[in-house]
Amino acid sequence: MRTTKLLLFICVFILSISFNKSYGQTASDGTCMFCPGTVLVYEVDPDGKKHLFIITILEKSSDQIIFKYMFSNDSKQGTVTMIHNALEESNILFNNLNGEDVILEDRTSTFISRHFFRAIKNEGKADLVLDDNVEIFTSDPDGSEFFYKVAIDKKYGDINELEAIQILNKNSGHKLVINNNEETPIILKMDIGRTIRLVAIL
Repeated sequence: MRTTKLLLFICVFILSISFNKSYGQTASDGTCMFCPGTVLVYEVDPDGKKHLFIITILEKSSDQIIFKYMFSNDSKQGTVTMIHNALEESNILFNNLNGEDVILEDRTSTFISRHFFRAIKNEGKADLVLDDNVEIFTSDPDGSEFFYKVAIDKKYGDINELEAIQILNKNSGHKLVINNNEETPIILKMDIGRTIRLVAIL
């Protein structure tokens, strides 16, 4: 019942958003996006069976990020803790969230590391281990920097988009869209054989 009410609220919220303003990271009163209390709603589409992946940020600093997660199609939920080394240096993306609490020391989930972000920005390419395969991602030649449309709660300001960068693996065709901010390099969208995209920030 709780999950059903949350999903209903999210649907109403998305429909009520007015898409008419430009990008900003914080509201005029200093409300912080991607800080503790922020809820991120992703739509997951594996084989056409769409469901929601919902995370709530519990703690965020340069040394540690903790978030809790849940899925709309089953009862799986848990917490993810990423420590400093993972946030700073990791090139391994962990996607196997199966309802357990996990501590990631050399991997990241939902976020990429600052090292990976800097390599993409400064060198135009970086290695990423994705589903146990090493892939070389490069800046998308068709337009690596753009604004990503997403429904955003008005407490963060009258905005509806985030500055983003798109990277791709030319061999596999996999693509990632990342928030263009070194301190918060969160994944906004992934096309990796299945599609995962951020649809709301609450």
